[in-house]
Amino acid sequence: MSLTWNREWILPSESLWSILEKLKYANQINTKQLLQSYGSTEAKKIKAGKLGKRFRNINSLDGLDVDLLEKATGINLENYKRDAIQSVYRVVPKIIQSKNIINENLVYCTECISQGFHSFLHQVVLFEKCPFHLSKLEKLCKNCSNNIPYLLPQHELESGFLCNCGESMVRKKSGYNFMESWTHELAIRDERILSGFSMSTKLLNKIESTILHGKLVLNDTNRFKIMDHLFASMENENKGGTRLTFKMNFNNSNSKEVEINLYDEIYNTSRDVLISFEKFLLRTILFEHSHCIRRFSGLYKSREDKEFPKICPYAYAYIFWKESLFGINPFYNEVIPRKKRALKELELPFYCNNDAIKETIAYILKNFGGLLNHRSLMWVIRHMVWNVAKNHFNEWIVIAREYAEKSIRPKTRYDEFNFAEIISFTIDENESVIELFLSSSDEIHQKKQMQCPYNNQMKEFRKDEFSHLPMRLAINPGFNNEKKAAEKYLYGLRIISLIK
Repeated sequence: MSLTWNREWILPSESLWSILEKLKYANQINTKQLLQSYGSTEAKKIKAGKLGKRFRNINSLDGLDVDLLEKATGINLENYKRDAIQSVYRVVPKIIQSKNIINENLVYCTECISQGFHSFLHQVVLFEKCPFHLSKLEKLCKNCSNNIPYLLPQHELESGFLCNCGESMVRKKSGYNFMESWTHELAIRDERILSGFSMSTKLLNKIESTILHGKLVLNDTNRFKIMDHLFASMENENKGGTRLTFKMNFNNSNSKEVEINLYDEIYNTSRDVLISFEKFLLRTILFEHSHCIRRFSGLYKSREDKEFPKICPYAYAYIFWKESLFGINPFYNEVIPRKKRALKELELPFYCNNDAIKETIAYILKNFGGLLNHRSLMWVIRHMVWNVAKNHFNEWIVIAREYAEKSIRPKTRYDEFNFAEIISFTIDENESVIELFLSSSDEIHQKKQMQCPYNNQMKEFRKDEFSHLPMRLAINPGFNNEKKAAEKYLYGLRIISLIK
Protein backbone atom coordinates (compact mmCIF):
# COMPACT_ATOMS: atom_id res chain seq x y z
CA MET A 1 0.00 0.00 0.00
CA SER A 2 1.43 3.37 -1.03
CA LEU A 3 0.88 6.36 1.24
CA THR A 4 -0.21 9.91 0.55
CA TRP A 5 2.16 12.12 2.53
CA ASN A 6 3.69 15.60 2.56
CA ARG A 7 6.75 16.25 4.74
CA GLU A 8 5.55 19.82 5.28
CA TRP A 9 2.70 18.40 7.33
CA ILE A 10 5.14 17.79 10.18
CA LEU A 11 5.33 20.94 12.31
CA PRO A 12 7.95 21.85 14.95
CA SER A 13 7.47 19.99 18.29
CA GLU A 14 4.73 17.78 16.81
CA SER A 15 4.24 14.46 18.58
CA LEU A 16 4.65 11.03 17.00
CA TRP A 17 1.01 10.36 17.85
CA SER A 18 -0.05 13.42 15.83
CA ILE A 19 2.15 12.47 12.85
CA LEU A 20 0.72 8.94 12.74
CA GLU A 21 -2.85 10.19 13.12
CA LYS A 22 -2.27 12.58 10.20
CA LEU A 23 -0.93 9.65 8.19
CA LYS A 24 -4.06 7.62 8.93
CA TYR A 25 -6.41 10.54 8.24
CA ALA A 26 -4.78 11.45 4.91
CA ASN A 27 -4.98 7.84 3.73
CA GLN A 28 -8.31 6.94 5.39
CA ILE A 29 -6.92 3.87 7.13
CA ASN A 30 -7.07 2.55 10.69
CA THR A 31 -4.27 1.36 12.96
CA LYS A 32 -4.48 -2.30 11.93
CA GLN A 33 -4.36 -1.42 8.23
CA LEU A 34 -1.32 0.77 8.80
CA LEU A 35 0.50 -2.01 10.66
CA GLN A 36 -0.45 -4.65 8.07
CA SER A 37 1.51 -2.68 5.45
CA TYR A 38 4.14 -0.86 7.51
CA GLY A 39 4.25 -2.80 10.71
CA SER A 40 6.97 -4.93 12.25
CA THR A 41 7.21 -8.62 11.33
CA GLU A 42 5.41 -9.65 14.52
CA ALA A 43 2.66 -7.05 14.10
CA LYS A 44 1.93 -8.21 10.55
CA LYS A 45 1.29 -11.74 11.83
CA ILE A 46 -1.82 -10.54 13.70
CA LYS A 47 -4.53 -11.03 11.08
CA ALA A 48 -7.52 -11.19 13.42
CA GLY A 49 -8.36 -10.02 16.90
CA LYS A 50 -7.19 -6.94 18.74
CA LEU A 51 -3.72 -5.47 18.63
CA GLY A 52 -1.94 -5.55 21.97
CA LYS A 53 -0.60 -2.41 23.63
CA ARG A 54 2.94 -3.40 22.75
CA PHE A 55 2.28 -2.98 19.02
CA ARG A 56 0.34 0.26 19.53
CA ASN A 57 2.97 1.80 21.83
CA ILE A 58 4.16 5.08 20.34
CA ASN A 59 7.16 5.44 22.64
CA SER A 60 8.65 2.01 21.84
CA LEU A 61 7.49 1.87 18.18
CA ASP A 62 7.54 -1.95 18.48
CA GLY A 63 4.60 -2.30 16.11
CA LEU A 64 6.12 -0.35 13.19
CA ASP A 65 8.80 -1.08 10.64
CA VAL A 66 10.65 2.20 11.02
CA ASP A 67 12.84 1.71 7.93
CA LEU A 68 9.92 0.80 5.68
CA LEU A 69 7.90 3.77 6.92
CA GLU A 70 10.88 6.07 6.34
CA LYS A 71 11.03 5.04 2.67
CA ALA A 72 7.34 5.89 2.29
CA THR A 73 7.30 9.19 4.22
CA GLY A 74 10.89 10.39 4.35
CA ILE A 75 10.89 10.56 8.14
CA ASN A 76 12.77 8.30 10.53
CA LEU A 77 10.50 7.97 13.56
CA GLU A 78 13.27 6.68 15.85
CA ASN A 79 15.45 9.72 15.20
CA TYR A 80 12.47 12.03 15.49
CA LYS A 81 11.53 10.50 18.83
CA ARG A 82 15.11 10.80 20.14
CA ASP A 83 15.35 14.47 19.14
CA ALA A 84 11.98 15.21 20.74
CA ILE A 85 12.99 13.62 24.03
CA GLN A 86 16.31 15.44 24.06
CA SER A 87 14.62 18.79 23.44
CA VAL A 88 12.51 18.24 26.57
CA TYR A 89 15.24 16.75 28.76
CA ARG A 90 17.63 19.61 28.05
CA VAL A 91 15.56 21.83 30.38
CA VAL A 92 14.78 19.13 32.98
CA PRO A 93 17.10 18.19 35.89
CA LYS A 94 18.77 14.82 35.51
CA ILE A 95 17.36 13.64 38.84
CA ILE A 96 13.80 13.65 37.45
CA GLN A 97 14.64 12.56 33.90
CA SER A 98 14.51 8.97 35.12
CA LYS A 99 10.99 9.55 36.42
CA ASN A 100 7.99 9.15 34.17
CA ILE A 101 7.49 12.77 33.10
CA ILE A 102 5.45 11.77 30.03
CA ASN A 103 1.72 11.27 30.53
CA GLU A 104 0.47 7.75 29.79
CA ASN A 105 -2.81 9.13 28.48
CA LEU A 106 -3.30 11.70 25.77
CA VAL A 107 -3.16 15.30 27.00
CA TYR A 108 -4.24 17.79 24.39
CA CYS A 109 -5.18 21.37 23.61
CA THR A 110 -8.68 21.63 22.14
CA GLU A 111 -7.64 24.40 19.78
CA CYS A 112 -4.49 22.60 18.59
CA ILE A 113 -6.09 19.22 18.00
CA SER A 114 -9.08 20.73 16.21
CA GLN A 115 -6.51 21.81 13.59
CA GLY A 116 -4.93 18.36 13.46
CA PHE A 117 -1.94 19.15 15.65
CA HIS A 118 -0.69 17.68 18.89
CA SER A 119 2.68 18.50 20.46
CA PHE A 120 4.96 16.26 22.51
CA LEU A 121 5.10 19.24 24.89
CA HIS A 122 1.45 18.59 25.70
CA GLN A 123 2.43 15.17 27.07
CA VAL A 124 5.01 16.49 29.54
CA VAL A 125 3.58 16.32 33.08
CA LEU A 126 5.29 19.62 34.01
CA PHE A 127 3.00 21.72 31.81
CA GLU A 128 -0.57 22.61 32.73
CA LYS A 129 -1.29 24.91 29.78
CA CYS A 130 -0.79 24.67 26.04
CA PRO A 131 2.49 26.40 25.14
CA PHE A 132 0.89 27.74 21.93
CA HIS A 133 -2.54 28.93 23.07
CA LEU A 134 -1.91 29.20 26.85
CA SER A 135 -5.22 27.42 27.42
CA LYS A 136 -5.70 24.64 29.97
CA LEU A 137 -4.82 21.22 28.62
CA GLU A 138 -7.51 18.55 28.46
CA LYS A 139 -7.26 14.90 29.52
CA LEU A 140 -10.68 13.47 28.75
CA CYS A 141 -12.70 12.91 25.60
CA LYS A 142 -15.41 15.56 25.22
CA ASN A 143 -17.91 12.88 24.22
CA CYS A 144 -17.35 9.85 26.50
CA SER A 145 -15.46 11.62 29.33
CA ASN A 146 -12.85 8.85 29.40
CA ASN A 147 -9.07 9.00 29.22
CA ILE A 148 -7.60 8.46 25.77
CA PRO A 149 -4.52 6.19 26.01
CA TYR A 150 -1.38 7.63 24.43
CA LEU A 151 -1.26 4.73 21.98
CA LEU A 152 -2.28 4.08 18.42
CA PRO A 153 -6.05 3.58 18.87
CA GLN A 154 -7.63 0.16 18.88
CA HIS A 155 -10.79 1.04 16.92
CA GLU A 156 -11.19 -0.01 13.28
CA LEU A 157 -12.64 3.28 12.00
CA GLU A 158 -10.73 4.35 8.90
CA SER A 159 -9.59 7.79 9.94
CA GLY A 160 -7.32 9.64 12.37
CA PHE A 161 -7.85 11.88 15.38
CA LEU A 162 -10.65 9.75 16.80
CA CYS A 163 -11.29 8.69 20.39
CA ASN A 164 -11.93 4.99 21.03
CA CYS A 165 -15.59 5.91 21.35
CA GLY A 166 -15.52 7.09 17.69
CA GLU A 167 -15.81 10.80 18.45
CA SER A 168 -13.75 13.03 16.18
CA MET A 169 -11.42 15.59 17.80
CA VAL A 170 -11.05 17.74 14.70
CA ARG A 171 -12.89 20.91 13.79
CA LYS A 172 -16.00 20.36 11.72
CA LYS A 173 -17.05 23.50 9.88
CA SER A 174 -18.72 23.94 6.54
CA GLY A 175 -16.16 24.87 3.91
CA TYR A 176 -13.22 24.31 6.28
CA ASN A 177 -10.34 22.38 4.72
CA PHE A 178 -8.91 20.47 7.67
CA MET A 179 -5.73 19.27 5.97
CA GLU A 180 -4.77 22.78 4.83
CA SER A 181 -4.18 23.73 8.47
CA TRP A 182 -1.50 21.04 8.79
CA THR A 183 1.13 23.38 7.32
CA HIS A 184 0.23 26.37 9.52
CA GLU A 185 3.02 26.54 12.09
CA LEU A 186 1.99 27.57 15.60
CA ALA A 187 4.16 29.98 17.60
CA ILE A 188 5.17 29.07 21.16
CA ARG A 189 3.88 31.74 23.55
CA ASP A 190 4.90 30.20 26.87
CA GLU A 191 7.79 32.38 28.07
CA ARG A 192 9.29 29.57 30.14
CA ILE A 193 9.62 27.25 27.17
CA LEU A 194 10.97 30.03 24.98
CA SER A 195 13.54 30.85 27.67
CA GLY A 196 14.50 27.20 28.00
CA PHE A 197 15.02 26.72 24.28
CA SER A 198 17.23 29.83 24.11
CA MET A 199 19.30 29.20 27.24
CA SER A 200 23.07 29.13 27.13
CA THR A 201 24.90 25.83 27.48
CA LYS A 202 26.18 26.96 30.89
CA LEU A 203 22.65 27.47 32.25
CA LEU A 204 21.38 24.25 30.70
CA ASN A 205 24.20 22.34 32.41
CA LYS A 206 23.26 24.07 35.64
CA ILE A 207 19.64 22.93 35.29
CA GLU A 208 20.75 19.39 34.48
CA SER A 209 22.75 19.18 37.72
CA THR A 210 20.01 20.71 39.88
CA ILE A 211 18.91 18.46 42.75
CA LEU A 212 15.19 18.21 43.55
CA HIS A 213 13.10 15.74 45.52
CA GLY A 214 12.07 13.76 42.45
CA LYS A 215 9.13 11.84 43.92
CA LEU A 216 7.72 14.83 45.78
CA VAL A 217 7.93 17.58 43.18
CA LEU A 218 6.11 15.44 40.61
CA ASN A 219 2.90 15.24 42.63
CA ASP A 220 -0.24 16.97 41.37
CA THR A 221 0.38 20.07 43.48
CA ASN A 222 3.99 20.83 42.64
CA ARG A 223 4.69 19.48 39.16
CA PHE A 224 3.29 22.58 37.44
CA LYS A 225 5.55 24.78 39.58
CA ILE A 226 8.83 23.06 38.70
CA MET A 227 9.63 25.02 35.54
CA ASP A 228 8.91 28.37 37.23
CA HIS A 229 11.13 27.31 40.10
CA LEU A 230 13.99 26.21 37.85
CA PHE A 231 14.01 29.34 35.72
CA ALA A 232 13.72 31.58 38.79
CA SER A 233 16.68 29.76 40.31
CA MET A 234 18.74 30.58 37.20
CA GLU A 235 18.15 34.33 37.55
CA ASN A 236 20.73 36.53 39.23
CA GLU A 237 18.16 38.44 41.27
CA ASN A 238 16.22 36.96 44.20
CA LYS A 239 12.79 37.26 42.62
CA GLY A 240 10.11 35.27 44.40
CA GLY A 241 12.48 33.07 46.37
CA THR A 242 15.32 32.63 48.84
CA ARG A 243 18.86 32.00 47.65
CA LEU A 244 21.75 30.76 49.79
CA THR A 245 25.26 29.78 48.75
CA PHE A 246 27.86 27.62 50.44
CA LYS A 247 31.55 27.58 49.53
CA MET A 248 32.35 24.00 48.65
CA ASN A 249 35.53 22.09 49.47
CA PHE A 250 36.55 19.02 47.52
CA ASN A 251 36.34 15.56 49.02
CA ASN A 252 39.51 13.48 48.89
CA SER A 253 38.43 10.57 51.07
CA ASN A 254 36.94 7.41 49.63
CA SER A 255 37.51 4.89 52.41
CA LYS A 256 34.83 2.40 53.34
CA GLU A 257 35.04 3.44 56.99
CA VAL A 258 34.18 7.03 56.11
CA GLU A 259 31.23 5.83 54.03
CA ILE A 260 29.83 3.80 56.93
CA ASN A 261 30.37 6.65 59.39
CA LEU A 262 28.66 8.94 56.91
CA TYR A 263 25.41 7.05 57.43
CA ASP A 264 25.66 7.81 61.15
CA GLU A 265 26.32 11.46 60.43
CA ILE A 266 23.36 11.75 58.06
CA TYR A 267 21.00 10.13 60.55
CA ASN A 268 22.16 12.04 63.61
CA THR A 269 22.46 15.37 61.80
CA SER A 270 18.90 14.96 60.51
CA ARG A 271 17.74 14.18 64.05
CA ASP A 272 19.46 17.29 65.42
CA VAL A 273 17.85 19.44 62.73
CA LEU A 274 14.38 18.15 63.61
CA ILE A 275 14.95 18.85 67.29
CA SER A 276 16.13 22.37 66.43
CA PHE A 277 13.10 22.94 64.24
CA GLU A 278 10.78 21.82 67.02
CA LYS A 279 12.43 24.29 69.40
CA PHE A 280 12.07 26.97 66.73
CA LEU A 281 8.32 26.28 66.50
CA LEU A 282 7.91 26.43 70.28
CA ARG A 283 9.78 29.75 70.44
CA THR A 284 7.89 31.39 67.56
CA ILE A 285 4.49 30.45 66.19
CA LEU A 286 3.64 28.18 69.16
CA PHE A 287 5.03 30.46 71.87
CA GLU A 288 1.58 31.68 73.00
CA HIS A 289 0.08 28.21 72.82
CA SER A 290 2.17 26.23 75.30
CA HIS A 291 -0.86 25.83 77.60
CA CYS A 292 -2.95 24.65 74.64
CA ILE A 293 -0.34 22.01 73.85
CA ARG A 294 -0.20 20.75 77.45
CA ARG A 295 -4.00 20.67 77.61
CA PHE A 296 -4.38 18.66 74.39
CA SER A 297 -1.40 16.34 74.85
CA GLY A 298 -2.48 15.66 78.45
CA LEU A 299 -6.18 15.17 77.52
CA TYR A 300 -7.29 17.38 80.42
CA LYS A 301 -10.98 17.34 81.35
CA SER A 302 -13.10 17.46 84.48
CA ARG A 303 -15.43 14.60 85.47
CA GLU A 304 -18.43 16.89 85.18
CA ASP A 305 -17.76 17.88 81.58
CA LYS A 306 -19.43 15.56 79.09
CA GLU A 307 -17.14 16.54 76.22
CA PHE A 308 -13.43 17.20 76.04
CA PRO A 309 -12.49 20.89 75.75
CA LYS A 310 -12.02 22.54 72.37
CA ILE A 311 -8.70 21.86 70.69
CA CYS A 312 -6.49 24.80 69.84
CA PRO A 313 -5.64 24.42 66.12
CA TYR A 314 -1.99 25.28 66.83
CA ALA A 315 -1.77 22.53 69.45
CA TYR A 316 -3.57 20.14 67.09
CA ALA A 317 -1.08 20.87 64.29
CA TYR A 318 1.94 20.53 66.57
CA ILE A 319 0.89 17.26 68.25
CA PHE A 320 0.04 15.47 65.01
CA TRP A 321 3.00 16.97 63.15
CA LYS A 322 5.29 15.44 65.77
CA GLU A 323 3.43 12.15 65.78
CA SER A 324 3.51 11.73 61.99
CA LEU A 325 7.06 13.02 61.63
CA PHE A 326 8.65 10.67 64.19
CA GLY A 327 6.06 7.88 64.18
CA ILE A 328 5.34 8.18 67.90
CA ASN A 329 2.08 8.11 69.84
CA PRO A 330 1.50 11.64 71.22
CA PHE A 331 -0.53 10.37 74.20
CA TYR A 332 1.86 7.70 75.49
CA ASN A 333 4.94 9.77 76.32
CA GLU A 334 6.90 8.10 73.56
CA VAL A 335 10.20 9.81 72.80
CA ILE A 336 11.75 10.69 69.45
CA PRO A 337 14.23 8.21 67.95
CA ARG A 338 17.61 8.11 69.68
CA LYS A 339 20.95 8.67 68.03
CA LYS A 340 22.41 5.71 66.16
CA ARG A 341 25.89 4.37 65.63
CA ALA A 342 27.57 2.01 63.16
CA LEU A 343 24.79 2.13 60.57
CA LYS A 344 25.51 0.07 57.48
CA GLU A 345 22.90 1.66 55.24
CA LEU A 346 21.11 4.95 54.80
CA GLU A 347 18.44 5.60 57.43
CA LEU A 348 16.51 8.71 58.47
CA PRO A 349 14.92 9.50 61.85
CA PHE A 350 11.55 10.55 60.42
CA TYR A 351 8.72 8.76 58.64
CA CYS A 352 6.86 11.19 56.39
CA ASN A 353 8.29 11.16 52.85
CA ASN A 354 11.10 8.96 54.13
CA ASP A 355 11.64 7.01 50.91
CA ALA A 356 11.59 10.13 48.74
CA ILE A 357 14.20 11.94 50.84
CA LYS A 358 16.41 8.86 51.08
CA GLU A 359 16.24 8.53 47.32
CA THR A 360 17.41 12.15 46.94
CA ILE A 361 20.28 11.69 49.39
CA ALA A 362 21.31 8.44 47.71
CA TYR A 363 21.32 10.28 44.37
CA ILE A 364 23.62 12.98 45.84
CA LEU A 365 25.99 10.37 47.27
CA LYS A 366 26.13 8.49 43.97
CA ASN A 367 26.53 11.47 41.66
CA PHE A 368 28.31 14.01 43.87
CA GLY A 369 29.75 11.93 46.71
CA GLY A 370 33.25 12.13 45.28
CA LEU A 371 32.93 15.90 44.92
CA LEU A 372 31.34 17.01 48.20
CA ASN A 373 33.27 16.87 51.43
CA HIS A 374 31.64 16.21 54.80
CA ARG A 375 30.80 19.85 55.60
CA SER A 376 29.27 20.48 52.19
CA LEU A 377 27.11 17.36 52.31
CA MET A 378 25.87 18.10 55.82
CA TRP A 379 24.97 21.66 54.77
CA VAL A 380 22.74 20.28 52.03
CA ILE A 381 21.14 17.69 54.30
CA ARG A 382 20.47 20.18 57.12
CA HIS A 383 18.59 22.50 54.79
CA MET A 384 16.80 19.61 53.14
CA VAL A 385 15.54 18.15 56.42
CA TRP A 386 14.56 21.57 57.80
CA ASN A 387 12.47 22.11 54.69
CA VAL A 388 10.82 18.70 55.15
CA ALA A 389 9.88 19.53 58.74
CA LYS A 390 8.61 23.02 57.88
CA ASN A 391 6.48 21.94 54.96
CA HIS A 392 5.04 19.02 56.89
CA PHE A 393 4.07 21.37 59.72
CA ASN A 394 2.39 23.69 57.22
CA GLU A 395 0.37 20.74 55.94
CA TRP A 396 -0.88 20.10 59.46
CA ILE A 397 -1.75 23.77 59.84
CA VAL A 398 -4.05 23.42 56.84
CA ILE A 399 -5.69 20.32 58.33
CA ALA A 400 -5.99 21.91 61.78
CA ARG A 401 -7.83 24.87 60.39
CA GLU A 402 -10.71 22.64 59.38
CA TYR A 403 -10.61 19.66 61.73
CA ALA A 404 -9.36 20.88 65.12
CA GLU A 405 -12.75 22.27 66.11
CA LYS A 406 -14.37 18.97 65.07
CA SER A 407 -11.95 16.98 67.29
CA ILE A 408 -11.28 14.49 64.52
CA ARG A 409 -8.36 13.64 62.26
CA PRO A 410 -9.10 13.03 58.56
CA LYS A 411 -6.14 10.87 57.53
CA THR A 412 -3.25 8.88 58.88
CA ARG A 413 -1.19 8.50 55.68
CA TYR A 414 1.38 11.22 55.40
CA ASP A 415 3.35 10.46 52.23
CA GLU A 416 0.41 11.88 50.28
CA PHE A 417 1.01 15.35 51.71
CA ASN A 418 2.27 17.97 49.27
CA PHE A 419 5.21 20.26 49.80
CA ALA A 420 4.14 23.92 50.00
CA GLU A 421 7.58 25.07 48.88
CA ILE A 422 10.04 23.62 46.39
CA ILE A 423 13.68 23.48 47.39
CA SER A 424 16.56 22.78 45.03
CA PHE A 425 20.35 22.61 45.18
CA THR A 426 22.72 23.35 42.33
CA ILE A 427 26.32 22.24 42.59
CA ASP A 428 28.63 24.44 40.52
CA GLU A 429 31.94 22.64 40.30
CA ASN A 430 33.62 25.45 38.36
CA GLU A 431 32.74 28.08 40.97
CA SER A 432 33.13 25.59 43.86
CA VAL A 433 29.79 26.58 45.39
CA ILE A 434 26.49 24.94 46.28
CA GLU A 435 23.48 27.14 45.70
CA LEU A 436 20.17 26.59 47.46
CA PHE A 437 17.01 28.07 45.99
CA LEU A 438 13.69 28.01 47.81
CA SER A 439 10.51 29.07 46.06
CA SER A 440 8.53 31.48 48.18
CA SER A 441 4.88 30.86 48.94
CA ASP A 442 2.55 33.54 50.28
CA GLU A 443 0.11 30.79 51.23
CA ILE A 444 2.33 29.71 54.12
CA HIS A 445 1.90 32.95 56.06
CA GLN A 446 -1.84 32.96 55.43
CA LYS A 447 -2.19 29.38 56.65
CA LYS A 448 -0.90 30.33 60.10
CA GLN A 449 -3.66 32.83 60.80
CA MET A 450 -6.03 30.75 62.93
CA GLN A 451 -8.20 31.45 65.93
CA CYS A 452 -7.17 29.96 69.28
CA PRO A 453 -10.27 29.13 71.40
CA TYR A 454 -8.52 30.18 74.63
CA ASN A 455 -7.80 33.75 75.66
CA ASN A 456 -5.13 34.64 78.24
CA GLN A 457 -7.52 34.24 81.20
CA MET A 458 -8.52 30.75 80.07
CA LYS A 459 -4.96 29.49 79.65
CA GLU A 460 -4.77 27.69 82.96
CA PHE A 461 -6.19 24.45 84.32
CA ARG A 462 -9.20 24.44 86.62
CA LYS A 463 -8.82 22.61 89.93
CA ASP A 464 -11.32 19.92 88.90
CA GLU A 465 -9.56 19.12 85.62
CA PHE A 466 -7.24 16.14 85.42
CA SER A 467 -5.41 14.17 82.73
CA HIS A 468 -7.30 11.49 80.83
CA LEU A 469 -4.18 9.99 79.30
CA PRO A 470 -4.60 6.22 78.78
CA MET A 471 -1.72 5.23 81.06
CA ARG A 472 -2.96 7.41 83.92
CA LEU A 473 -6.51 6.13 83.71
CA ALA A 474 -5.26 2.53 83.50
CA ILE A 475 -3.54 2.67 86.90
CA ASN A 476 -6.56 4.17 88.67
CA PRO A 477 -9.46 1.97 89.75
CA GLY A 478 -12.93 3.16 88.80
CA PHE A 479 -13.28 6.06 86.43
CA ASN A 480 -15.18 3.80 84.02
CA ASN A 481 -17.07 6.68 82.42
CA GLU A 482 -13.83 8.63 81.96
CA LYS A 483 -12.17 5.61 80.34
CA LYS A 484 -15.04 5.25 77.87
CA ALA A 485 -14.99 8.98 77.10
CA ALA A 486 -11.24 8.87 76.48
CA GLU A 487 -11.55 5.81 74.23
CA LYS A 488 -14.24 7.51 72.14
CA TYR A 489 -12.24 10.71 71.93
CA LEU A 490 -9.03 8.98 70.88
CA TYR A 491 -10.90 6.91 68.31
CA GLY A 492 -12.08 10.10 66.60
CA LEU A 493 -8.46 11.25 66.52
CA ARG A 494 -7.40 7.94 64.90
CA ILE A 495 -5.41 7.00 68.02
CA ILE A 496 -5.73 3.28 68.80
CA SER A 497 -5.79 2.81 72.55
CA LEU A 498 -7.09 0.15 74.92
CA ILE A 499 -7.53 1.45 78.44
CA LYS A 500 -7.73 -1.50 80.83
